[in-house]
Amino acid sequence: MAGRDLDAREIAAADLVTSIIGGRAVPKDGGDAPEKTVDFLIEDLPNLRTAALEVTSIADPKVVSQLRAAFGRTWSSPDLSLIWAVALSRSDPNQNITRLAGTMIPLLVMFEREGETKVEIDYSPGYRAKPAGMKDEMHEARITMFDNGVSRAQVWNTPEQGKHGEIVFMIREGVSSDPGLLNDLVVDRAEKKVEKLRDTEATERHLFIWMDSTYPSAELAFATLPPPPAPSIPKDVDVVWLVEPTGWPNQVRIWRLRQLGEWEVVDQP
Repeated sequence: MAGRDLDAREIAAADLVTSIIGGRAVPKDGGDAPEKTVDFLIEDLPNLRTAALEVTSIADPKVVSQLRAAFGRTWSSPDLSLIWAVALSRSDPNQNITRLAGTMIPLLVMFEREGETKVEIDYSPGYRAKPAGMKDEMHEARITMFDNGVSRAQVWNTPEQGKHGEIVFMIREGVSSDPGLLNDLVVDRAEKKVEKLRDTEATERHLFIWMDSTYPSAELAFATLPPPPAPSIPKDVDVVWLVEPTGWPNQVRIWRLRQLGEWEVVDQP
């Protein structure tokens, strides 16, 4: 979208890509930029190369709307600066979502303060020793999540300018890995962005996709190694970056797909 400020996740994406390939990311899609302007142009690459960079997300707005409607409302808070997806480990008709939102908001505020973007609870942390280096309050937060039937809290997106952060609840039951869906989603995002990339004068064109919890089976496929056979992406997309926070502060999982190539796992710099 042209004519607006780039958000924190777009800036983080540019910083990550330039830390891997080099160069300097120059913001383009802001202020009075025309429609179909890419988010960044990466300059100062070796051999006088430039790279157009467009940042997007797996998140499906229709799914987000359905989730909000399913739980009756949006839970926003002036104390939150991000949009969080909070997954319930079971479907419980007696679950008081309003009370749960009140319980989760202080925990999410704490996670934001500590730089945690993804917290997963697959066991009761109350019956295991606190991990070395973890603060007591962070360990207690995980116990509280487990006791309230929450299996994961993950940053989903940044709110629109001037709006508060919020919580989107979802059910996470019986999820299985679906690499085919993962590839289909990547191709769908590439097809939606290819025209913008094609219209940009650059030596190469990169699409950066943030993975999130909209499609749990695709997310599980992304967390499973080795990567599946790669899909065919539009010819005017030279490189796709698929990235997701791993649960540790400032740590991400990175896959890269080059045109006519296969998925490759990239170490975080």
